[in-house]
Amino acid sequence: MLLNDLYLFSIIVDCGSLSRAAKQLNTTVATVSRRLCALEAHIGQPLLNRHARGIHVTQAGEQLYRQYAVDLQTIQTQLTEFKSHSQLISGRLKVLAPSNLATTALADFWPEFMRTYPDLQLDIQTSNHIQDIAEQGADCAIRVGHLPSSSLVQKRLGTIESKLVAAPEHSDITCVTELSEHTFAISQQVNNLTLSHPKQGDYKVTVTPTHFCNDIALLKAMVKSGRCIALLPLSEASSCLQNGTLKTVLPHWSGVERPVYLVTTSRKNPSPKVRAFSDMLKQFIAQQPWAS
Repeated sequence: MLLNDLYLFSIIVDCGSLSRAAKQLNTTVATVSRRLCALEAHIGQPLLNRHARGIHVTQAGEQLYRQYAVDLQTIQTQLTEFKSHSQLISGRLKVLAPSNLATTALADFWPEFMRTYPDLQLDIQTSNHIQDIAEQGADCAIRVGHLPSSSLVQKRLGTIESKLVAAPEHSDITCVTELSEHTFAISQQVNNLTLSHPKQGDYKVTVTPTHFCNDIALLKAMVKSGRCIALLPLSEASSCLQNGTLKTVLPHWSGVERPVYLVTTSRKNPSPKVRAFSDMLKQFIAQQPWAS
């Protein structure tokens, strides 16, 4: 309530009287007077002297107004503009998203977005296969990995790091050259993995994979068995690394970074709802421990 009363005080000073301030704030003079008295009691000294022709601001009131009240009015204006902007974001927003990313790393984003834009009808369609935006009638799509050139508009939202992970009981590995001696689970049939070190550069690990899986969540479950190592995106592995159900193998080495894009079909200015979604998602990703 203190911030609200400071804002009320600034309005009184600007209006020059309690009655005009009450009219601007759409309240009663009695309410304005009561809240002003409460603020003066909190400050411990009078802020205004009332007289027949209006009000006179005391020295303490002048100091309070200069230091805080003007800034509060600016904040109030910005909040009003933000509220108006939020109310303009309405209608239906259909988003295509990768299943694993949408249901794990971005799980907290969706309710936050819904709370921010309550008038928006959110339609999320998840799949681990790339879906055609126009064919699905979607407004935009979240895609991970380097994308080929196309007529689609691609906006980079962030980057997901990848790390080698194993179960806690898996034997320790101290050197990158030891990796070829261990069992791997991978998401596609390849004979080598490229790792990067900030000082030593790139290194290609020759692997003879034993286990395959095209679903990241299942690949993580296979690693938890303790029988294999996998290169997993931190968006999928970070919670397990934090709670100790997985450990990082050679923590200074990383896999190829996976960029995250928001893809749309229109090259014109995006609609307000797509722009709001894009901006909020980019900010959310930037705050995550798995992003770089």
